Amino acid sequence: MEFKITISCPDCDGHRTVYCGNANDPSVKEVDCFECDGSGEKSYTEVYDSIADAAEDYPGARFTYL
Repeated sequence: MEFKITISCPDCDGHRTVYCGNANDPSVKEVDCFECDGSGEKSYTEVYDSIADAAEDYPGARFTYL
């Protein structure tokens, strides 16, 4: 079965923004995450025999049948 697998973005940890520069610098800018375009999520399409099999590879993810 084909699934759409949605996880929190690994670059921003689902926070939607990242710091552009040193996070300790008071003048640093917070910008939309480049990896997820500010959505806080990443999606993948993969084929698994069951949701249980997919959950082993992606714990805590949301799964949608395609």
